[in-house]
Amino acid sequence: MANCKVQYGINNVCGDLLQSSGIDKDFYVGYVSDLGTRLSLTQTAAIASLSFSAYAGLYKFEAQKFSHVASYDLAKGAGGTISFIHRAAVKMLNLSTQDDVEVQRLAQAQDAFIIFQDNNERFYIYGPSKGLSSVAGPLRTSGQGQGEDISTTVTLEGSEKVLPLRFDGGSVTATLALLNGYVV
Repeated sequence: MANCKVQYGINNVCGDLLQSSGIDKDFYVGYVSDLGTRLSLTQTAAIASLSFSAYAGLYKFEAQKFSHVASYDLAKGAGGTISFIHRAAVKMLNLSTQDDVEVQRLAQAQDAFIIFQDNNERFYIYGPSKGLSSVAGPLRTSGQGQGEDISTTVTLEGSEKVLPLRFDGGSVTATLALLNGYVV
Protein backbone atom coordinates (compact mmCIF):
# COMPACT_ATOMS: atom_id res chain seq x y z
CA MET A 1 0.00 0.00 0.00
CA ALA A 2 3.03 2.28 -0.01
CA ASN A 3 2.22 3.36 -3.57
CA CYS A 4 -1.14 4.86 -2.55
CA LYS A 5 0.32 8.32 -2.03
CA VAL A 6 -0.03 11.50 -4.06
CA GLN A 7 3.03 12.13 -6.19
CA TYR A 8 2.95 15.65 -7.60
CA GLY A 9 0.35 17.87 -5.96
CA ILE A 10 -1.66 20.48 -7.83
CA ASN A 11 -0.62 24.09 -8.17
CA ASN A 12 -2.90 26.81 -9.48
CA VAL A 13 -2.17 30.33 -10.68
CA CYS A 14 -4.61 33.23 -10.92
CA GLY A 15 -5.64 32.45 -14.51
CA ASP A 16 -6.68 28.93 -13.46
CA LEU A 17 -9.51 30.46 -11.46
CA LEU A 18 -11.26 31.52 -14.66
CA GLN A 19 -13.48 28.46 -15.01
CA SER A 20 -17.01 28.39 -16.36
CA SER A 21 -19.62 25.94 -15.14
CA GLY A 22 -21.91 24.03 -17.41
CA ILE A 23 -21.82 21.68 -20.35
CA ASP A 24 -22.24 22.36 -24.06
CA LYS A 25 -25.67 21.68 -25.53
CA ASP A 26 -24.54 18.71 -27.66
CA PHE A 27 -23.41 15.35 -26.35
CA TYR A 28 -22.35 12.06 -27.92
CA VAL A 29 -23.38 8.55 -26.92
CA GLY A 30 -21.43 5.41 -27.74
CA TYR A 31 -21.43 1.87 -26.38
CA VAL A 32 -18.49 0.13 -24.72
CA SER A 33 -19.50 -3.09 -26.50
CA ASP A 34 -19.19 -1.31 -29.89
CA LEU A 35 -15.56 -0.32 -29.34
CA GLY A 36 -13.04 -2.22 -31.46
CA THR A 37 -10.36 -1.33 -28.93
CA ARG A 38 -11.17 -0.70 -25.28
CA LEU A 39 -10.33 2.73 -23.89
CA SER A 40 -7.07 2.85 -21.94
CA LEU A 41 -7.54 3.54 -18.25
CA THR A 42 -3.86 4.25 -17.57
CA GLN A 43 -4.48 8.02 -17.62
CA THR A 44 -0.98 8.78 -18.85
CA ALA A 45 -2.51 11.11 -21.46
CA ALA A 46 -5.90 12.17 -22.76
CA ILE A 47 -7.70 9.76 -25.08
CA ALA A 48 -7.03 11.05 -28.61
CA SER A 49 -9.13 8.69 -30.74
CA LEU A 50 -11.79 6.00 -30.63
CA SER A 51 -11.83 2.70 -32.47
CA PHE A 52 -15.23 1.19 -33.25
CA SER A 53 -16.29 -2.19 -34.58
CA ALA A 54 -17.69 -2.17 -38.12
CA TYR A 55 -20.95 -0.20 -38.54
CA ALA A 56 -20.70 1.22 -35.02
CA GLY A 57 -19.92 4.72 -33.83
CA LEU A 58 -21.28 7.64 -31.85
CA TYR A 59 -24.78 9.07 -31.78
CA LYS A 60 -25.06 12.83 -31.50
CA PHE A 61 -27.80 14.44 -29.44
CA GLU A 62 -28.54 18.14 -29.76
CA ALA A 63 -30.18 19.86 -26.82
CA GLN A 64 -30.30 23.24 -25.14
CA LYS A 65 -27.36 25.03 -23.57
CA PHE A 66 -27.05 24.71 -19.76
CA SER A 67 -29.44 21.77 -19.64
CA HIS A 68 -27.22 18.73 -18.86
CA VAL A 69 -25.51 17.81 -15.63
CA ALA A 70 -22.49 15.51 -15.39
CA SER A 71 -20.90 14.54 -12.11
CA TYR A 72 -18.84 11.89 -10.39
CA ASP A 73 -18.92 10.79 -6.77
CA LEU A 74 -16.49 8.79 -4.65
CA ALA A 75 -17.83 5.45 -3.41
CA LYS A 76 -15.94 3.67 -0.65
CA GLY A 77 -16.49 0.05 0.35
CA ALA A 78 -16.27 -1.32 3.89
CA GLY A 79 -12.94 -2.97 3.05
CA GLY A 80 -11.41 0.30 1.88
CA THR A 81 -11.90 -0.17 -1.87
CA ILE A 82 -12.89 2.90 -3.81
CA SER A 83 -14.66 3.55 -7.09
CA PHE A 84 -16.13 6.55 -8.84
CA ILE A 85 -19.82 6.77 -9.69
CA HIS A 86 -20.15 8.53 -13.05
CA ARG A 87 -23.52 10.22 -13.49
CA ALA A 88 -24.98 12.02 -16.50
CA ALA A 89 -28.40 13.67 -16.54
CA VAL A 90 -29.19 14.60 -20.13
CA LYS A 91 -32.15 16.74 -21.18
CA MET A 92 -33.77 16.49 -24.57
CA LEU A 93 -36.81 17.83 -26.37
CA ASN A 94 -38.42 14.76 -27.89
CA LEU A 95 -40.83 16.24 -30.39
CA SER A 96 -41.74 13.21 -32.50
CA THR A 97 -42.42 9.49 -32.26
CA GLN A 98 -38.89 8.83 -33.55
CA ASP A 99 -37.50 11.04 -30.75
CA ASP A 100 -39.62 9.14 -28.20
CA VAL A 101 -38.12 5.85 -29.41
CA GLU A 102 -34.58 7.27 -29.07
CA VAL A 103 -35.31 8.33 -25.48
CA GLN A 104 -36.57 4.80 -24.76
CA ARG A 105 -33.45 3.27 -26.33
CA LEU A 106 -31.18 5.53 -24.30
CA ALA A 107 -33.09 4.53 -21.15
CA GLN A 108 -32.50 0.85 -22.03
CA ALA A 109 -28.73 1.28 -22.46
CA GLN A 110 -26.58 -1.12 -20.46
CA ASP A 111 -23.08 -0.02 -21.44
CA ALA A 112 -23.33 3.51 -22.82
CA PHE A 113 -20.57 6.05 -22.52
CA ILE A 114 -21.22 9.75 -22.99
CA ILE A 115 -18.82 12.40 -24.23
CA PHE A 116 -19.48 15.95 -23.06
CA GLN A 117 -17.72 19.22 -23.81
CA ASP A 118 -17.69 21.48 -20.79
CA ASN A 119 -17.88 25.26 -21.03
CA ASN A 120 -14.11 25.44 -20.55
CA GLU A 121 -13.67 23.69 -23.92
CA ARG A 122 -12.54 20.37 -22.43
CA PHE A 123 -14.04 17.03 -23.39
CA TYR A 124 -14.73 14.15 -20.99
CA ILE A 125 -15.81 10.53 -21.40
CA TYR A 126 -18.22 9.33 -18.70
CA GLY A 127 -18.56 5.55 -18.29
CA PRO A 128 -15.43 4.66 -20.33
CA SER A 129 -14.88 1.05 -19.27
CA LYS A 130 -18.07 -0.42 -17.78
CA GLY A 131 -20.56 2.00 -19.26
CA LEU A 132 -23.60 3.74 -17.90
CA SER A 133 -27.17 2.54 -17.51
CA SER A 134 -30.30 4.49 -16.69
CA VAL A 135 -31.57 4.94 -13.16
CA ALA A 136 -35.19 5.22 -12.13
CA GLY A 137 -36.66 8.67 -11.79
CA PRO A 138 -38.98 11.18 -13.40
CA LEU A 139 -38.50 11.63 -17.14
CA ARG A 140 -40.85 14.45 -18.09
CA THR A 141 -43.58 16.68 -16.78
CA SER A 142 -46.09 18.71 -18.70
CA GLY A 143 -45.39 21.63 -16.40
CA GLN A 144 -48.10 23.32 -14.41
CA GLY A 145 -47.22 26.98 -14.79
CA GLN A 146 -46.28 29.07 -17.75
CA GLY A 147 -42.65 28.68 -18.81
CA GLU A 148 -41.95 25.52 -16.82
CA ASP A 149 -39.52 22.93 -18.11
CA ILE A 150 -41.14 20.29 -20.33
CA SER A 151 -37.98 18.60 -21.58
CA THR A 152 -37.25 14.93 -21.00
CA THR A 153 -34.41 14.02 -18.63
CA VAL A 154 -32.68 10.65 -18.66
CA THR A 155 -30.19 9.99 -15.87
CA LEU A 156 -27.51 7.37 -16.42
CA GLU A 157 -24.86 6.19 -14.01
CA GLY A 158 -22.19 3.58 -13.58
CA SER A 159 -19.31 2.58 -11.35
CA GLU A 160 -15.81 3.07 -12.75
CA LYS A 161 -12.33 2.74 -11.30
CA VAL A 162 -11.14 6.05 -12.81
CA LEU A 163 -12.43 9.61 -13.03
CA PRO A 164 -14.06 10.55 -16.36
CA LEU A 165 -11.38 10.31 -19.04
CA ARG A 166 -10.22 13.38 -20.90
CA PHE A 167 -10.68 13.32 -24.68
CA ASP A 168 -8.49 15.60 -26.79
CA GLY A 169 -8.07 15.58 -30.55
CA GLY A 170 -5.53 18.43 -30.50
CA SER A 171 -7.79 21.51 -30.48
CA VAL A 172 -11.47 22.17 -29.87
CA THR A 173 -12.13 22.37 -33.62
CA ALA A 174 -10.19 19.18 -34.33
CA THR A 175 -11.84 17.33 -31.43
CA LEU A 176 -15.33 18.31 -32.60
CA ALA A 177 -14.47 17.27 -36.15
CA LEU A 178 -13.16 13.94 -34.86
CA LEU A 179 -16.30 13.32 -32.77
CA ASN A 180 -18.61 14.29 -35.63
CA GLY A 181 -16.59 11.96 -37.89
CA TYR A 182 -17.50 9.07 -35.59
CA VAL A 183 -21.24 9.80 -35.81
CA VAL A 184 -23.18 7.03 -37.58
